[in-house]
Amino acid sequence: MTARELALAMGEDVSRPARVETTRGQAKRLAEEGSVVEVSTGLFAIARETARTAGEGAAPAA
Repeated sequence: MTARELALAMGEDVSRPARVETTRGQAKRLAEEGSVVEVSTGLFAIARETARTAGEGAAPAA
């Protein structure tokens, strides 16, 4: 998903570029933490196994 698609899915006002940029920054931070992956520049996906589920006995995301 792009940052705009993520913002829209979260109910943000995507007509305001600042909201989309805030979402992009959040996605970049999540990518640094390993919760999401940046598939290519500006495209994000949920990581197969996040830091939160690793070691907690939860099954990896499909």
